[in-house]
Amino acid sequence: MQAEPLLPPPGLAVDLGCGVGHSERFLVERGWQVLAIDLLPEAIAHAEAQCAGLDGIEFVCADFRTCTWPANQLTLGFNAIFFVPTADFWQVWESLRERLTPGGLFIGQVLGSQDDWANEAMGSIRPEEEEQLLAGFSPLHFEHVTRPGRDVFGREKHWDVYHCILQRT
Repeated sequence: MQAEPLLPPPGLAVDLGCGVGHSERFLVERGWQVLAIDLLPEAIAHAEAQCAGLDGIEFVCADFRTCTWPANQLTLGFNAIFFVPTADFWQVWESLRERLTPGGLFIGQVLGSQDDWANEAMGSIRPEEEEQLLAGFSPLHFEHVTRPGRDVFGREKHWDVYHCILQRT
């Protein structure tokens, strides 16, 4: 993880949309307790298998938009924030911000409004909303990337993504 030098001292990490569990092993091996949340039972089952034998991980099959999670020092949102519908985005973002302790980090990506995937079902922000996104945070890394590329299936698409490492103030 490229952000490793920026991580706060180990505490509780929450992985929103943990997928197959890549981040969990990394974090637990560095002393973190991890709450891994994913909506898909298949993803949770795969992540549990990937992390078999590791202590300090709780896997929860739930929709992070509607479930609650405790205050934490690290929230991961790799690609998962993409799947928050536009109508729910700011409510979910505020909940995420409130649950991060001062000095805690959010590490993840947010779609920009010009991304091919940006629509009502896939939350995105417009450039004029950057200030609202950063409210309550100090950006350690905040990069807006817009470029042609490919998705995970090799299909061409236009990417408009904010890569974020944000520290809660």
